Amino acid sequence: ENEKLKANITMLTEEKLQFEKKINISTDNEKLKAKVVDDEMVIAKLTKEKLQLKEELQSLKDISTDTKSIQCDYWTKAELPFDGMVTLGKKVCLYNANSSHELELDECGLTLSLPDGLFSPVDSTVYEAAAQGLWGGDFEFPGGTHLISSVCYISVSPTVPELDKPVTVQLVHCAHLSSESQSEYLSFVVAEVQPGKQCGPFKFELLPGGSFSAESQTGTIELKSFSLVAIVKRVMRALTRALLPNNPNCFCRGLFYNKCSASKLVLSFLVLQDLPSSEQLLQSSAVQCLGNLETTFRFLFVKDKNCILKVSNIPSHDVNGWQITPLNPLVISESHVVDYSASKSAEPPYIQVSVQPDKTDATNKMSHALSIDGIKTSSDASTVQWNIEVSKNDLLSSGISSKIDRKRERGSDNDLDIVKEKVEDVLMKNQVALKKAFSLSLQSISDELLQVGIISQDIHRSPSYDDIIGSFLAGLTFISNDAKLMERCDVFLSALSKVGGPVADAVDMLREEWNQAADSPKGPEGSSGSRNGSNKRPAPPPDSEDDKSNNEGELVVDEDPSSPSNTPAAAMVMAQAQQQSNSDLRPSSK
Repeated sequence: ENEKLKANITMLTEEKLQFEKKINISTDNEKLKAKVVDDEMVIAKLTKEKLQLKEELQSLKDISTDTKSIQCDYWTKAELPFDGMVTLGKKVCLYNANSSHELELDECGLTLSLPDGLFSPVDSTVYEAAAQGLWGGDFEFPGGTHLISSVCYISVSPTVPELDKPVTVQLVHCAHLSSESQSEYLSFVVAEVQPGKQCGPFKFELLPGGSFSAESQTGTIELKSFSLVAIVKRVMRALTRALLPNNPNCFCRGLFYNKCSASKLVLSFLVLQDLPSSEQLLQSSAVQCLGNLETTFRFLFVKDKNCILKVSNIPSHDVNGWQITPLNPLVISESHVVDYSASKSAEPPYIQVSVQPDKTDATNKMSHALSIDGIKTSSDASTVQWNIEVSKNDLLSSGISSKIDRKRERGSDNDLDIVKEKVEDVLMKNQVALKKAFSLSLQSISDELLQVGIISQDIHRSPSYDDIIGSFLAGLTFISNDAKLMERCDVFLSALSKVGGPVADAVDMLREEWNQAADSPKGPEGSSGSRNGSNKRPAPPPDSEDDKSNNEGELVVDEDPSSPSNTPAAAMVMAQAQQQSNSDLRPSSK
């Protein structure tokens, strides 16, 4: 019995082991099957990618089968961005000598037509053509000429042999040719760029040839060598212009902007050459700070000895309790517009006025029309109306006034907001004089402000007054207490004072006016404190001296300007604290 029992146990044990082995084998098989499926999916994916790569490679080799070039978004190492310049657009085109191709840089109105048989031998070797629109460079154009197109850099692959055929270059310009005879005043210009040298100055020379049709605003020329290319218009002195009135005029674009704050509406009229590249220039910080774009129109300067436009019909007194105040000169010349396009000026030409309630009984709404004279539109009108329509609700809806209305509830937060506004008020009110002083020492100012962290490296590389002041004011936005505001203003003024000359004098003026603004419950010059700056009289022309203050009867004591408690920001904070318990704020005052 025992022997039989042992035998049965042994048999059952072996069967159990065999069963477990079968189970393990089955599990391993399932895992193996899953692994095989995964491997097959990976193989299929790699095979598909391999086929795609082969197709892409074949498409590059067979570019000649398509008359259009392949447009790429990358930029070759040989065509790195030019030092200190703004890139308005760029495009790379792959091509070979088997067929014709085109490269279109819409941002600058440039088209390159590369014919078949461009060079020998005619094979399927792939080459590159590149185009880049530039602004802000050290460009020197021939004397007696004005730039009327974008400046474009054109290049081909370094391995391309000498061209057997020329490349056709088409470039949009802004000249208005009323007859074919006027085309003689237009010319292509070229400036050579040395290998590895992508900083100025770039001296342009007139190119012979080229055609300009009165039916379009496009110039055409054939070139076998490539570099910086543009179109210029020959200009003449007033006497010659009177004898030869056939010199063509140029299309410009006028743009209306507005910027609303709690106490005023700031209106700007900006002028640029009517070119495709102007769309890119409108994205600059100097333009964006003007506010919201309302409308645009196309025009020509009226031909006279000055070629200037002027804003007129500025009222000498308030209109229904509203004050209209110029913030800068009311004149823009054609040369100002050209200088900005030619990178000779970092600031676009614009005229700016402010509109604000001047009296507590000002009407709820106000309408007034200014006149822009000295221009010609498509309707042959020599004057364009600049319509001003504003209401107190527009000012309230800006969102700033709601903070002021809650001043008693929130206290110091709104005091700080008002101080920041007054800091900006004084800067904007004196912008004409400040810009003139800054222009004399712009690089030194940039160096000092970079060291103390007021501006960034990007602004330092290509400094302008608007960018510097904009960076300073942007920094104030993130300050949340009085001490830091005092410190920031003092650091700004101290850095400027190190520059010396007129800039140091400007520092004294700013310090004095910031203190006077703090002493006045209604802001600078006894008027409503506001953003974007306003004063009770027009800003002086650039060559005159602006009064430093209208509060001659007030005594400002500044025992130690370097002391934190005596900084302009500190004085303004203290003055606002004293005004906390005064009478209720009215919509036209802070």
